[in-house]
Amino acid sequence: EQKRIVAKIEALMERIRRAKKLREETKRDTEKLWQSALAETFPRPGADLPKGWKWVNLGEVAVHRMGGTPKTEIAEYWYPLEIVWVTPEDLEKGEITRITKSKRMISRMGLQSKGGKLFPPKTVMLSTTATIGKVGIAQTEVFANQQITGIVCKEELLDPLFFGYTLLCLGDELKKLGGTSTATHINQDRLSNIIIPLPPLSEQKRIVNQLEALQDKIKALKEAQKETEEELKRLEQSILEKAFLGEL
Repeated sequence: EQKRIVAKIEALMERIRRAKKLREETKRDTEKLWQSALAETFPRPGADLPKGWKWVNLGEVAVHRMGGTPKTEIAEYWYPLEIVWVTPEDLEKGEITRITKSKRMISRMGLQSKGGKLFPPKTVMLSTTATIGKVGIAQTEVFANQQITGIVCKEELLDPLFFGYTLLCLGDELKKLGGTSTATHINQDRLSNIIIPLPPLSEQKRIVNQLEALQDKIKALKEAQKETEEELKRLEQSILEKAFLGEL
């Protein structure tokens, strides 16, 4: 009877292992789908552009500056909690984070200690030190630490969401600009000289709508994959419980 139960458990667990393997393959394919969509949308530097598009330096279509960190030993710079203070930890990998809050906040006095100038809503927040290439868009006035560069687009030329997706596509190129040392960093001059594709504004908005719709579908797929993972875990536990209750 023991051997029969063991054989039944192993057969069922093998089915679960196969299901998990398929789930992992699907998960990788989902990630590839998103990266493929970005690569097909945004021409690489030096490539021929569609009619009406042109190559521009970032400094031609946006202004940018780094954030800063108030002195941690001065309590008044950190309390009361008044201002969203963005760090790379607040940004997700591989997608545009809509920034409405942060894990840490600073006071208005803390902001004044670093120049007193907030980043306005729609500022594109890019991690340019250490973890290079995370992207967010401020939904409210925010500040950031020195690992983040806030990029304010000239909206008559460049849609912030379009630019955010451009940065996601440039991920590996941005990391190269950071150098190969342990403390990687993209300085502000290099950032100004990044070359990006610039289609007409109407085309930018069409592309954004298309990518947003695709990302919604991918998020739904990822959520379904997560639910499947949880179901497989519950199934494993259920099999073991039934085995030792004599119900297999």
